[in-house]
Amino acid sequence: MVTAAGLIGPAALAQGGPEILAAEILAAGATQHGLAALLASWPGPGPAPSAAYDTVGAQRDRVRAGARPAVVTLSEEAVAALRREGLVHGEAVPLGRTGVGLGARAGSSLPDVTDLESLRRVLAAAESVGWADPARGATAGRLFQAALDSMGLSLGPRGRLFSFGGEGVEAAGRGEVEVAVSQATELHGRPGVHFLGHLPEPFQAWTGYAAVAVTPGARADSILAVMASPAGQAAMRATGFS
Repeated sequence: MVTAAGLIGPAALAQGGPEILAAEILAAGATQHGLAALLASWPGPGPAPSAAYDTVGAQRDRVRAGARPAVVTLSEEAVAALRREGLVHGEAVPLGRTGVGLGARAGSSLPDVTDLESLRRVLAAAESVGWADPARGATAGRLFQAALDSMGLSLGPRGRLFSFGGEGVEAAGRGEVEVAVSQATELHGRPGVHFLGHLPEPFQAWTGYAAVAVTPGARADSILAVMASPAGQAAMRATGFS
């Protein structure tokens, strides 16, 4: 199950849809590809859990609104916020950290991003740029928007907001936008997308992610055990987590 929908705030639970609310794992988009690979070769016990993907903010607020999956995989900051509110339980499993990256659709002649000047060149030359709407709690979208604001850049009609970072990456893979900005773990290895590089300093921020139980019990314990296992950690590293 892969879905990305819903609103932030109290309406999140009602607007998330039955597919999201029934998922055993509510996951941030940055963890999607590593988690999907792990679910495809799930070692058990039990069947592979269902998972639904969205921004950190949307998933965090679904839990606040009453969603009770077995496990969430969110930024460490969001996990800490839910823990302060008594909404997650037990030890969290670290999944690694990632930074914001840029990817170009296959065949693009844009240069790699290695520093601030190369970022400016890419943004000036790109015919279109897509990123996740910061208003929906997208970590990468918020950081990229802050970078644009700091540089005094407005992409105007060349800019396109997506509800979810993964949607922007998929749009780049289909050739609908030339550049997608998202967490690097959403860009690595994506069909039709060439990784240009990480958002340079001073705009980069490295975000740690973790898995933790929302509904304590045997199912949550087994899911977290797999994610903490060598196979689980390797699946995350394979998508760029460090």
